[in-house]
Amino acid sequence: KYTLLSFLPRSLFEQFRRTANQYFLFISILMILGTYTSLFYSPLTPFSTIAPLSFILGVTMAKEGVEDLKRHRSDEKVNTTPAKVVDADGTVRETPWKA
Repeated sequence: KYTLLSFLPRSLFEQFRRTANQYFLFISILMILGTYTSLFYSPLTPFSTIAPLSFILGVTMAKEGVEDLKRHRSDEKVNTTPAKVVDADGTVRETPWKA
């Protein structure tokens, strides 16, 4: 599912497809605007929503990475197991699954 280069962008895309993560990102942006501009006053610091959002994203991305690595190893194991092939003349021969 992932490669080394596509892991971060694809994982973030998958994470922000969830409505809850979009909501917390939106609230964080509003809190940043309220804290660092004069548009409105925000009584809380942006850190109070950015930190939990970052933590959840990091843990979920790590979990996805571990699951993808396990899936890759399992696929490699299955793809290297020998398979029995019946030829047109009826003889059976053993060949690598991925030839």
